[in-house]
Amino acid sequence: MNQKLLRALSRSDADEIKGFSSSNLLTGRTVQGNTALHIAARLGNKNVVQQIPSAQSLLLYEKNVKGKTPIHIAAAAGDVTVVKLFIDNQSRVGVNILRMRDHDDNIPLHNATRSGHLQVVEKLTVEDPATINFVNKARQTPLAIAFDGSFTCIIKWIISKDSESLNYTGFHNLTLLHSAVIRPDYSEKMIFKIDLLMFIYSSISFSYTSLYYI
Repeated sequence: MNQKLLRALSRSDADEIKGFSSSNLLTGRTVQGNTALHIAARLGNKNVVQQIPSAQSLLLYEKNVKGKTPIHIAAAAGDVTVVKLFIDNQSRVGVNILRMRDHDDNIPLHNATRSGHLQVVEKLTVEDPATINFVNKARQTPLAIAFDGSFTCIIKWIISKDSESLNYTGFHNLTLLHSAVIRPDYSEKMIFKIDLLMFIYSSISFSYTSLYYI
């Protein structure tokens, strides 16, 4: 990547970056394979994120060496405004960037959930509800990741959007509810467990067999 461009990105200098729009320098990459749009997404620079796609729209779905697109980076960083800008611009390329996978088969929703960013999770799932049930290489849905992180608000949100997501079975054919009540680390978090179970009881009906594990 051009060093002047890299410095402009680090300073979030939208005016200087605009000077690169007419050249191919915007398509340059760092050693990690990040483009200017990856860097702008990580820094949360809204002006630059809004500016670059109009000059180089293909950068919206370019991947770095880990297979991550700029919206993967933005989702992990938790900046819902930047995520929305990417969504608003995806029509430029005719690709659903919300379903693009990195080398671990994570989509942006997996990243946002893993980092505990509720607002981003809400935006992504409203935009494309089907992504709630996407599974990565570790056989994790976004809901499974939320369980692992004990992100109660995200768990409640996902279940409210798609209660069937609770039926997914991961390793050992255990549902997420079974896992939530038998894992030692969850057993130590009784407030989390009781609150979650009460919410599920009030929202949907499910097999009583989960109670066997409590």
